[in-house]
Amino acid sequence: MLLDAQQLTRRYGTGEAAVDALRDTSFSVAEGEFVAVMGPSGSGKSTLMNLIGLLDGPTSGRLVFAGEDTTHLNHDQLAGLRNRRIGFVFQAYNLLARNTTLENVEMPLVYSGIRRSQRQLSARAALDAVGVSHRVEHWPSELSGGEQQRVAIARALVSNPALILADEPTGALDSRTGQGILALFQSLNRSGRTIVMVTHDEHVAHHARRILRLQDGTLIGDMQVAEPVDAAAAVERQKVVQEKPSEAALA
Repeated sequence: MLLDAQQLTRRYGTGEAAVDALRDTSFSVAEGEFVAVMGPSGSGKSTLMNLIGLLDGPTSGRLVFAGEDTTHLNHDQLAGLRNRRIGFVFQAYNLLARNTTLENVEMPLVYSGIRRSQRQLSARAALDAVGVSHRVEHWPSELSGGEQQRVAIARALVSNPALILADEPTGALDSRTGQGILALFQSLNRSGRTIVMVTHDEHVAHHARRILRLQDGTLIGDMQVAEPVDAAAAVERQKVVQEKPSEAALA
């Protein structure tokens, strides 16, 4: 089991002002799963993401990640585990504007102390895996939104993490570009990658194989998706529609 969460609670504030953003939440994620965490604004999605990503600790409960109980790890230990084992993909891409595509993807390896030649080889391989190897020397401002997100995914992949954690990865993209990103996630999952994707969008959630539903800080549902939406097929259908000549053009 890659992730095992037992009765996670995250409380903010004290006394009468205390708010439980997440309470008594238990679930597990096996290696190779593609799980969507879904719920409206204020449901606890971001809080759960911060806990899974080891960016924050629970007020109570227990989280075991890759066989290691994270409950009593200190800040440096959590940071080390996070850097080695978790790749993050954010809605806003979070690319460094003054660094090239290649340099952005290299960044997690810089913090790991890997020598430059090996960093560049790994970064180029990651960019090739997500289909933007031809953009290695471009600046983020020269890339489309979809390309920027692919670079962000390459950055998440470059350290070969146990888990890819994606927060609303298609939220800033148009529907066609978003489908392309979801197709990429599905392809990565088929190759064995474990993915947890946070979303408020029902359609996006149904690209995953399993959906966890949150409401008011409580886990209210855990379901398998019988037939996940095939994002690659959806992209192809959109291409056919756009390339098909209009009746006016044929007249």
